[in-house]
Parts: sequence; structure tokens; C-alpha cells
Amino acid sequence: MVPATTEGFAEGDRVTLDRFGLGRVIAVTADYVTIDFGADGTRRVLPGTAGFHRL
Repeated sequence: MVPATTEGFAEGDRVTLDRFGLGRVIAVTADYVTIDFGADGTRRVLPGTAGFHRL
């Protein structure tokens, strides 16, 4: 199995995470993606997290 990476994510991408809903990527590092979920705040999400998808 190939480990999940942040490759392919970019600032401004729209994403969804089952727990928080729709969000917008505000930063990408080699280890995680930082997402603004509006009223639910900003979260760092590891690539490969269940329910995390780029739209």
C-alpha cells in the first residue's frame, strides 16, 4: 500500500471532511493539509483521513 500524501492539494481547493463538511484549503505541507471550515474553524487534516476528499 502506498502511503497517502498531500501531493495534489493546493491552496484554494474545495474539500470535504465527513465530520466538518465543506471547507477550503488554506495551506499545504508535506505532512498535512490545513482547511478553513468556516464556523467550525481551521483544522489540520492528514492525507488519507477517512471521509476526507478533494472536490
